[in-house]
Amino acid sequence: MIFKRLFKKKSMDFFVGINICPLGLTLAKGIHQEQSWEFIDTRSVDFEGDHGWFIALKDTVSKLSERCGCCIVLPNNMYQIQAIEKPNVPESELLHALPWSLKELVNMNAEEMILDYYDPAFQVPNQPEKINVVVTHRQVISKIVELFRKAKPKLIGISIEDLVMRNMLPIQEEPILQVVQSMNKEPALHIIKNGQSFFSRRLRGFNQIHEYTEDELGEGVADTLSVEIQRSIDYFEGQIKQGTISSIQLSMPTPALTFLVNRVNNNFGAAVSELQWSHGDLPEDLTPLWNYFPAFCGAVEGQLLIEEGMYD
Repeated sequence: MIFKRLFKKKSMDFFVGINICPLGLTLAKGIHQEQSWEFIDTRSVDFEGDHGWFIALKDTVSKLSERCGCCIVLPNNMYQIQAIEKPNVPESELLHALPWSLKELVNMNAEEMILDYYDPAFQVPNQPEKINVVVTHRQVISKIVELFRKAKPKLIGISIEDLVMRNMLPIQEEPILQVVQSMNKEPALHIIKNGQSFFSRRLRGFNQIHEYTEDELGEGVADTLSVEIQRSIDYFEGQIKQGTISSIQLSMPTPALTFLVNRVNNNFGAAVSELQWSHGDLPEDLTPLWNYFPAFCGAVEGQLLIEEGMYD
């Protein structure tokens, strides 16, 4: 969870994930019982313009009850992640020291930014300790927090797409590689192990994959995607030696996803499949399903925050 230091502990009946997408919001409202999920409400809300997301969010939140706990999932165009050497200061002073470490790395000044950090899943031996810093515009977070101060539902937390997608998968020792993409965005490749993201990167050149026919996918796109996947596998297995990828899961906005999965599967020894939700049944006839995955994962993130008692 990111920006966790902004919130207090809450108790909820329903968990709601709201993902801010480039052209709309997606919402998933669920109940968590006995390690499984039942989603009782899913919806999408379109908007236009750079500030349309907030108008849509305000309208969406106004329709939720006080029994709902919400986790907002920011899209990758709303934040930056920087892996930096951890400043040599006491933990209590770390947040204050980070803007100085970031001033040459991000395109905003200290007054404009709000940031949080998390430890990577592993540290590279014989190298300085690093942390991952998430930076976004202070105005974005302030508007969300202020909105919920006046709303009936409670804001449990704010997270990011690059972290919540690990909630798709069960916690297991065997590493899983997932490629996740929303419409008109670069795919995100994540390697998940023991419920943690060990490696993430964006894959360039696939933004218009929804326009490709099966013939076009078969004439080079699938092989190009396979090369990018193999590069990440080589780094994970060969350079940082964190295990052997057990499976590869794809979620991309193409009507020919099954065809693409089969073509990529021909290039790998690990099993390749469509991205699987591991926490019970999803609503039937929900299309396009890939569009709702970050919202589902946001609901899970909210429930995990409460369960783990991360707040005083």
